[in-house]
Amino acid sequence: MIIYRYISPLLFFFAGLSGYSQTFEYYSYFDVDSTRIKEVFSLNKSDSLPNGTYLAYFADGNKKIEGYYVDGEPNQLWTYFFENGDKKSSGYIKDGKANGKWKYYYESGGLRATGVLDETKRTGYWTNYYENGNEKSSGTYFLDQKEGIWNYFFEDGTLKAQAYFEGGKGNYKEFYPSGSVKMEGLNLKGKSNGSWRYYYESGELLASGSFSTGLRDGLWSYYHKNGNLSGVGLYNEGKKEGQWTYYHPNGEKSAEGKIIKDEKDGQWNLYYETGEVKAVSTYNQGDGIYTEYYPNGRQKTKGEILNGKRQGRWVYFNEDGVLDGEAVYDQDIGTYTGYYSNQEVKMEGPMEGDKRVGEWRLFDTSGNLAG
Repeated sequence: MIIYRYISPLLFFFAGLSGYSQTFEYYSYFDVDSTRIKEVFSLNKSDSLPNGTYLAYFADGNKKIEGYYVDGEPNQLWTYFFENGDKKSSGYIKDGKANGKWKYYYESGGLRATGVLDETKRTGYWTNYYENGNEKSSGTYFLDQKEGIWNYFFEDGTLKAQAYFEGGKGNYKEFYPSGSVKMEGLNLKGKSNGSWRYYYESGELLASGSFSTGLRDGLWSYYHKNGNLSGVGLYNEGKKEGQWTYYHPNGEKSAEGKIIKDEKDGQWNLYYETGEVKAVSTYNQGDGIYTEYYPNGRQKTKGEILNGKRQGRWVYFNEDGVLDGEAVYDQDIGTYTGYYSNQEVKMEGPMEGDKRVGEWRLFDTSGNLAG
């Protein structure tokens, strides 16, 4: 919401002056030919302060703002519009400050939020809505801070979360559509703070750690459904930092290495559930060479990682060390060609990362299209 206070006009054009009126009207324009009106309002003859109806327009002529001044201060009902002509917001102003009931709208026309403002600060009961008209959240404000019970809903109307606030600080609990708890923790002025816990829909602990002003910070632990760790490491201002270790559901390590500002750095080791080395990569802030091995130690895959995605030529071998296929990638999007043992083409098709996508062509050992 914008409240327009009076600023002495420099580029206004005189429109009319009546000997019986205590005000006279001024116009401002978008163009030098004075054909496209930008603003219209009345000024006191005695002190040139705005007094009376105020109108502002978009360049296409649609109304932008409609309000009222009393001796230089915005007062009474003010309405703001989208360029398409629909209401954007509407409410009351007293002595230049928003006071009373205000409504806010989506550009599509639906109500977005409604509540009371007291000298521009939210107070009392407020309700927010989805664009489909269903309630999104509702609760009480005191001096622009959430107070008491707040309820949050999914678009279909089922309860999404509930929180109890004191002085803008509250215990927040969010639910799955099934009703089971999804996450819970402290909310401070609209941002996550302190200890938080996340859960699988079936109730098992998924993750736990701390937030600072809405960003993950400090030690975080992630869990498999069976209760074993799936990953553990540090965050700094919302980004992974330092040593991170990941685990298979059976408790064996699945990967370990260093991260700097969310980017892998230095040597990373990947492991099979049985403990053998699966892959070794060396990164420089997210870029590096990835080499994967079979449990018998022979090379399985090798290629370049750039900005965390596959790049350039990747090669694939069978367990006997014979070339099994190759792919050429550009930022994880590539084309794979697989070979028979005699190196005749066996198959070819598109890839996204390590997954086959789209249409593939298969060939028989004579090179004829098989499917």
